[in-house]
This record gives sequence, structure tokens and C-alpha cells, in this order.
Amino acid sequence: MPVKILLVETHAGVESLICETTHLLQWCEVVSLNESGKAADLLQRAKFDGVILDAQMPAPDGFELTQMIRKASLNKAVPVVMLTEDEDIEIMRKGFKSGVTFFMTKPASRERVYGLFNAIRGAMTRERRRHARLPLRTKVTCCWGEHQENRFTGESLTIGESGMAFHPSGGLEVGKEITLMFALPEPLPDTPRNRRSIFTESKGSREDRFRAIVRYRNPQEVVGVEFLSIPPVYQRGIQAFISGEED
Repeated sequence: MPVKILLVETHAGVESLICETTHLLQWCEVVSLNESGKAADLLQRAKFDGVILDAQMPAPDGFELTQMIRKASLNKAVPVVMLTEDEDIEIMRKGFKSGVTFFMTKPASRERVYGLFNAIRGAMTRERRRHARLPLRTKVTCCWGEHQENRFTGESLTIGESGMAFHPSGGLEVGKEITLMFALPEPLPDTPRNRRSIFTESKGSREDRFRAIVRYRNPQEVVGVEFLSIPPVYQRGIQAFISGEED
């Protein structure tokens, strides 16, 4: 699955060059907009793995748009590349303060675009993987309260590195911090077996506690949570499940 990038550029020549170059790379797809206001709205509704934007645009400019990205629940952690006219130190300082990850100065060339995308590929791939979700059906117990006295049991639907979805909602509201308990089938990683067996084979199971926060609840009573803490061995297990990697 290619990484998804939002390009916000008002200069038609630069936009065309970046789109043509990335089309040849095959590992990424670009959604291009030339109005920063429309981009700001889209970033609230759609998930991207990276954003490339021009520093100088009609309001919101690149710095303001970057600040909006860092406050957007879906895209707050994505790598942001800012296109600038020169290597002015103060502009770069302002960009970093706003949340910019990388800079590329104009004039752009095919070679420079290739170099940029080679540099940011790893960061964007990690962002895509962090938000990837695969189906997983397992019992999930949710607890909250001073002594974890409130609880209900549901069933998971999907899981990823950063969180999971399950139903029913049990009345949970967005922003609620909870403790989750669910079983990950054995064996866990660091064994000389196909890591995919962590979730697909039921040769015993192990249940642990995970702190999480509710990020959404839809009308169908499906709840999406973000993990706040998860033991490293389980994190590696989820990563292996998502990637399908073998030892």
C-alpha cells in the first residue's frame, strides 16, 4: 500500500514537477491542492502519511497550516515538508517552531525531489504503519474508575500499533481514559516462528492491561481508542502482525 501525501502548492510549475516525479516512485500517491484553506479542512477529515506545503501562501500560510496540522487529531504526528524560496535561518527557525520536519528550497528540480523523498520515505512509511489497522477478533474488557470498579466486556474489530476499535461502546465518551484487558494469542515475538502466528494460532493466550484513551465513538457504537501504554513485547507483536514479517 503506497504512502499518502498531501501537497499544498500554489505554484503550478512546482506542483507539476513534484506530482510527475512522485508518480514514477510508485511507493507513494499524492493528493494536490492549491488552496491552503481547502487543505486545512481536508486535514481535519482525512488521514495522510505526510504533508508537503509552501511557506508563502494566502492565509493560512505554510506556518499557520503547519500549526493546524499539529493540532489535528488525525494528522498531528505526520512529517511536514516546507518549501521555501531560500535557506533563511530565521524562516527555518520559524518553521521548526511551527512543527515543520524537513525543508526543501526552491527552485525545485527532479533530482532534488528524488533526494527529498528518499530522505522522508522512512518517516512517512512509519506513519502509515502506525495507523494501519487489520481485523482482530478477541474479547476486550474495559475498566475505569478509582478502583477500576466500572467495567464491561466487548469484542475487538481491528488493531494497529497505535490503538484498536471494538464494540459495543459501553457508554464510553470521547476523551475517557480507560484500562483495557485483552488476550494476545501465544507465542509472542522473539521466537523462531512466523510472527503472524501471534494472532492467527490459538496455542494458549496471555492477557495484560493496557492504558488507553477513547478517540471516537460512532453511531454504530464502535469505539476507537489510542494506546497510552503498552508493554514492548506486545508492541512488537502488533508490529509483526501488521507487517507480516517473519523472523
